[in-house]
Amino acid sequence: MLIVWLILFVPVFLGLFALVLEIGNLWLARVELTHALESAALAAVKSWGDSNGGNTLIPRQVGNAFASANTINGAAVDLSALDINLNRDGGEACNQNACGDGVLVFGAIVDDDPEFEFNCCDVPACGTGTIWLDASAQSSLAGSNNEWGISYQPFEFPVPAGALRIRRVVYELHDVGSLQPRFDFSTSSTVPQISGAQTDDNSNASVQSTGNNCPNGDSGQADVYGIDPAQIVFYVNVTDPCTLGNGDPVPNTGIAGQHQILAIEFPDDVDPDDRFDPMDRIRFGTNVVNLGTGSFGGDQVGIVATTVTVCLTDGTDDFTCTGNFTNTDFKSNQCLKCPDVAFWGINVQPPVAVAQNRGLIVHPSMVPDIPCPPSSGNNNDGQSLASFVVGECGEGGGGGTGNAFAVRAQASYNVPSIVNQLSGLPIGPFSVTAHADALYNCATKKPQLYHLKTNKFFCTVTCP
Repeated sequence: MLIVWLILFVPVFLGLFALVLEIGNLWLARVELTHALESAALAAVKSWGDSNGGNTLIPRQVGNAFASANTINGAAVDLSALDINLNRDGGEACNQNACGDGVLVFGAIVDDDPEFEFNCCDVPACGTGTIWLDASAQSSLAGSNNEWGISYQPFEFPVPAGALRIRRVVYELHDVGSLQPRFDFSTSSTVPQISGAQTDDNSNASVQSTGNNCPNGDSGQADVYGIDPAQIVFYVNVTDPCTLGNGDPVPNTGIAGQHQILAIEFPDDVDPDDRFDPMDRIRFGTNVVNLGTGSFGGDQVGIVATTVTVCLTDGTDDFTCTGNFTNTDFKSNQCLKCPDVAFWGINVQPPVAVAQNRGLIVHPSMVPDIPCPPSSGNNNDGQSLASFVVGECGEGGGGGTGNAFAVRAQASYNVPSIVNQLSGLPIGPFSVTAHADALYNCATKKPQLYHLKTNKFFCTVTCP
């Protein structure tokens, strides 16, 4: 009887064993295919983003080269074996995608609030650069008239024609518990003031070294560069943040009252030496009082999540970036004693670069133009920061802000049957399918994988 059961069980066991082998083989093949497609998407979008878009031939070839460095069952994953042109159409439409179901689909990440979608026909572009804002003070935010800073740091040099410039920056304080902050303009001594440290190596400047005999000879940089301070106007009673002239100007003699919203407006003329363009920076002081209990300094700006709105224009269309300050926890004893120098643009290197094409680095984050935190206390460094990548935020007309570069790699691959290889039985091949999505971070110039919902992939290019 036992022998009979064994005779009956052996085929079942072998069948189950074969099934497990096939499932494991397919699972491994899909993992290997996914890794290959991730490599392809990352490499392709990196190559495309570094070139700031345009022709996709080389990025597709680069993506395939990285995919081919991966294997499925020991065989290189060559996407050109599936499509010799790697889904490239020689024309200019829809980012040269020949098909929405092709192996490499190039496109852009489009903000479809509250989610994001991929569109293969939207033309991506990196924005102009990154805007950094800081509030740095242990207590008074007007003690030296340089506690508030704005720096517009470009991605490349020369800055492209038509780059967005800053027209207005609007700060809005919020009440949080015992913190009830107000911009205080009740006397002439409390009105906003632009920093007087407007030359390099000024001992009163915010961004400067604390070491002696620094090798690059840079001890500090001017708090104000590239903007005409005489044309800057501060406004209160603001009802429409990005409308020029909206609100009541703060006269030099002071204005009665305390306010939660303050706008700083920059020249909007055609002279690039006056207006707030990429590479420019400014620092100023403006007093804030707390109607509740306790002092109000740089930490508190982030604790109450002060809203900041940056209004930009390319001269034709207007754009808006809105976010909040974050209370940071860096340490003053982590700052660089001798500053590093950031030269704007990948094509600008010493000694070709001149002074205006740079920003000094003293901050522990290694971000240029940010002063050293005032303190080393835990959760009490006296500083809050906010930043925007111009190109990843923006509301308004035109394409000046752009959408992020993105690439999808997708493929189906035939996998030989393990049972067929072992026994010769006519089984298989089987097919595995996978895809990977990658985007390009314009600020860091690095690619990254991301997850895209199935219903958020849009490509209207019909496959032949």
